[in-house]
Amino acid sequence: MPALLLVLVLQDAMFGACQAGITAISARLGQADQAGLVYAAMGVMSAAAGFAMAAVPERIGPRVRWRLATGAAFALSLPLLGTTGLPRLYAVVPSSASPTPPT
Repeated sequence: MPALLLVLVLQDAMFGACQAGITAISARLGQADQAGLVYAAMGVMSAAAGFAMAAVPERIGPRVRWRLATGAAFALSLPLLGTTGLPRLYAVVPSSASPTPPT
């Protein structure tokens, strides 16, 4: 049970960091009121990525799934460093939504 609690705490920290980051980027771009819409787009794409993980064959174990999902989330988050406008933010944030592989 303590391991599950730790995972939940870390997951909540990640979601909180995502929300704070999206709010900060939207505010920096002068469109703070758009943060909710960007976060919602990220949520929709995250759900789609989660459903897509169901298509991954069972022979690919949880450890490989976690590593692939983590690598993809990292790689797809890199374009956020160069975000200079709201259109690019809308393009980058939904694509960086990471899938959560089943355990």
